[in-house]
Amino acid sequence: MAESLPAELQLTGSLIETICQSIAISIGEAAIGCGEADAAIRIADLVKGRFENGAPSIEENAIRGLIQKLRLAEARERYARIPSSPDLDRLLRDWRPVTRPDDILRPMPIDTRSHRERLDTAAREAAKAWIPDQRRLQRAQDTFRSELRSASDIAEFDAARAEMDAVLDLVEVQVANEVADNANEIFHQQIFRYQVAARRVERLVPTEVGNHQQARHAVNFAASVLSNTARTEEMLRAALSDLQSALAWFVLKANISGTAEANWALGLVHEELNEGPEALACYQTVLDILISAAHDLHDPAARAATMRSFPNVYPKIVRLGLRYGKVGIAFNASEVLRGTAYLRSAGPAFRAEDTPIVGWHYLSTFVDDEGCVVFLRLGDGTLYAHRPQIGREELDALTSRVPPADWHRSRLRDAGSPRGPLSSLLLPLRHAFSDGRMQSGDHLAVALDYPLNLVPLHYLDVLNRPIVHDLSFSRVASLGDAIDIDRAIVGGPVASACLVVIPAADNADRELHMQSAEEAIDPIREMVTLRRIKEDDTDKSSVQYALRNAQLVHIQAHGFFPLASPAETVDPLLQAGLLVSSNGEWPDRSRPELYLMSAREIIDGGPSGAMHVSLAACVSGLGRPGSAGDMLGTEFALRSLGVASVTASHWHVDLETASSFHAAFYRSWIVEGKSRAAAWRSAVLSLMAAYGANERDWARACAFSLYGSWR
Repeated sequence: MAESLPAELQLTGSLIETICQSIAISIGEAAIGCGEADAAIRIADLVKGRFENGAPSIEENAIRGLIQKLRLAEARERYARIPSSPDLDRLLRDWRPVTRPDDILRPMPIDTRSHRERLDTAAREAAKAWIPDQRRLQRAQDTFRSELRSASDIAEFDAARAEMDAVLDLVEVQVANEVADNANEIFHQQIFRYQVAARRVERLVPTEVGNHQQARHAVNFAASVLSNTARTEEMLRAALSDLQSALAWFVLKANISGTAEANWALGLVHEELNEGPEALACYQTVLDILISAAHDLHDPAARAATMRSFPNVYPKIVRLGLRYGKVGIAFNASEVLRGTAYLRSAGPAFRAEDTPIVGWHYLSTFVDDEGCVVFLRLGDGTLYAHRPQIGREELDALTSRVPPADWHRSRLRDAGSPRGPLSSLLLPLRHAFSDGRMQSGDHLAVALDYPLNLVPLHYLDVLNRPIVHDLSFSRVASLGDAIDIDRAIVGGPVASACLVVIPAADNADRELHMQSAEEAIDPIREMVTLRRIKEDDTDKSSVQYALRNAQLVHIQAHGFFPLASPAETVDPLLQAGLLVSSNGEWPDRSRPELYLMSAREIIDGGPSGAMHVSLAACVSGLGRPGSAGDMLGTEFALRSLGVASVTASHWHVDLETASSFHAAFYRSWIVEGKSRAAAWRSAVLSLMAAYGANERDWARACAFSLYGSWR
């Protein structure tokens, strides 16, 4: 074999008694065999140059890279020269070098042992002085746990698990051999991947799993099969058998996380075998485990983290549930992540599809990367599900054109009204009316995933006209939240109100701001004790005072919500809110960060005694999803303080619309004694009639939604 090596590997006889030539020859044999002569030449040059200069050793990075390169090259040679996978490339890239004095590699006599045995010995020697950085390893461990939990398929799961196991082993290392053994274990896992890819499948575990390591091997085996593009049914059946044995062991040992992981892997294998009902049952088991575990946690953040341990289980259940006619199961899965109210009030036994509701209906959406699903739960128990033919990209494009002011602004692109395509979302309402299960005048509570929460559903068409002509609407966090609202004790008449007016410093029409705010509350002026907060006394503390001490708070100000793409880069609790005065100065809209009263600061002000807060402010109703499933924003902050209901806007609203809407709302609700929902609908319809038949004009009347109590 030495005769076939490149000239650069023909080392001088003076080096024959050193390990240098042994390593170089081994590298050459394996590397040339799999077409990696360039790598062999480069490493040989380094080795040769260092030893000819009398250096006692080579660089730490070189020896570590040399060992890994040799092992992987040999593996490719043995197993049909299979191309390197991203997992293996990442292993090479991320492998940390050993830090060791210059005697990291001592001369070793040539013997009959294989090059792998010799290199293993070198690795053990090199590792003796490797003292891990505990903090770095802990951070790495946390990162790997996060990667593991967020894996979207079993291949990602396996890769993250292997990396995390490596870090855990290194954290606990006491002797050098443990480091080398860990490296060998990873190496053998990669070798097994090559075996699977070459269809030389040998299961790593017996049929009966007897310990934790064997159970983990069963999951790893399934991962290797599922990540192999040449997998066969025989491979999948073998993985299925081993996973079932591993699951039995996890259940026997009451290993909750292992049980969830095994069921997740089983679901993926069943899907590959086109066994949808079996896969659905496995995913449902994972969800049941998460609900039970989260319900025992009091910290909302910990509860949310638990519920999102397997984020991809929810779309799996929704899609499979609809495919196999299990609409109730799909609906329940879509509700689990929809707001903290679900777990706080309902408990693990709650099933959304079975919960009775009387006198109102509930509509929700479930949005994922493929598109959306619309669920309609009627008061008589009927459940509709609808999958609109709208993909996620189209959905994002349509919801970006919600404000009427943006329609037909550009001739260079389609910037028209999105109402037509978006109205297809409400097909279940059309069916419910046709079936006689909904009547004109009914109330509909809605919980919408992002980005559909940006859309005022009431301006979409159902019965050949905007649905607000036939239904009243209110926004809620979830079905559990709506049930809490329905069961809550209704407060008495509004006796006190506070008017907060905060124009911007650059508003030339500040007097008009004051006047329009006064016109908004004019219908109730003689019915309530009214306090005004305006001019210099409109800072954060004054707003918090109003929220604590008045039953109705009307805030006319400038709202702020940052625009960013992707939406996940926005923190709505810290970056969104109201612009208020500071140091006696009106807010400057060109520097919102100096005058922003964020949603978090609103929450920090403490519980509110308000029955209702009106946000006559631009974009005050916008929100982005939080980790616990709530749609975070200013209106969420107010409801979290105990405010029963909030009116807030979907877009930049003009003074006339804000004033006219709220005057009509207060007149119907407080003066005439209608419910909030009926008063809201009456106010919208009165503005629509006043603005005329042109779509762009009457749609402006739909700027405000009612969030919270509709009673």
